[in-house]
Amino acid sequence: PINYYTIISVNTLRRGALAIPSPFSKDTSEMVAPYLIGKDPRDIELHDRTLGSVYVGARDSGAEVRGNSAVNIALWDIYGQALGEPLWRLLGGRTHQSVPIYNTCAGYQHVRASKKNSLFERTEDWSLKQGDMNNGPYEDLLAWRFDAGTLAKRLLSEGIGAMKIWPFDIAAEASNGTRISLTDLDKALEPFKRIRDAVGRDMEIMVELHGLWTLPPALRIAEALKPYDVAWLEEPIRYNELDAMAELARHTSTPIAASERLASRQGVQAVDRQASRLGDHDRPRVVRWDLGGPQDRQHGRGKRTPGHAPRLHRPDRLRRELRPLGDTA
Repeated sequence: PINYYTIISVNTLRRGALAIPSPFSKDTSEMVAPYLIGKDPRDIELHDRTLGSVYVGARDSGAEVRGNSAVNIALWDIYGQALGEPLWRLLGGRTHQSVPIYNTCAGYQHVRASKKNSLFERTEDWSLKQGDMNNGPYEDLLAWRFDAGTLAKRLLSEGIGAMKIWPFDIAAEASNGTRISLTDLDKALEPFKRIRDAVGRDMEIMVELHGLWTLPPALRIAEALKPYDVAWLEEPIRYNELDAMAELARHTSTPIAASERLASRQGVQAVDRQASRLGDHDRPRVVRWDLGGPQDRQHGRGKRTPGHAPRLHRPDRLRRELRPLGDTA
């Protein structure tokens, strides 16, 4: 398997650390580290602005921004350790006593690259066979592909009332997101039918679309999912195709989750401004604030789309470590 992560460590008397995808390590070690040496780690805003104000080719997105995000998180880690407080308190404290969670139904072999180009081929998930479910007790990827109803029952028994699946991806790869046949559509709808048949409306279902679709097939998918009353459509269209996203929102009452692929708070604000001009009906009605780091989260604080409480994303492999409803920040 490809080694996806590099550990970023910022050292003072205390150490802040974060794992980041490995392509970002070269920029961090050769450019960012020399700048930080000898600086006060508590000047987080200064460092964030300085690292984000370099030559235009490296300031808006890509490896440099992601690497800077890891450094920003590590500096906040140091700051929290120095004050003896958890980071969530330094950013303003809790806003809810608890939040619901959903299970991203992945598994041990999900996107486990067996060859160098497999990161670009989600069909690797579909090459797995039902017998591969013996990999361990939390092989939820194969569970929803082959027996989604039983998986829904098991999650409910653990106190988990929402699950996210992505059965449309293989059809998107086959057509480069330009069309979906009725046959492929019916096949992708099978897990939803099995879940509803097994547990009725007791389970919320989220649909992950990975930004793989163009508008016409996204409209067809949204219409086909209406009988299953899904919680949201996540990244149905590429994040920067705002007009297409708005057109989709006009034609479906299902909330649209957006922002996961935005690189900064400025990117989120651009989407928000566009949505505001289109009117409330066209606004993506679920926004996942997957921003660059604590600095972005601090500046974006309080800007939540009305009508939807936060929901904690939790991969299946962390199921043992997190309670179904916890005291979260």
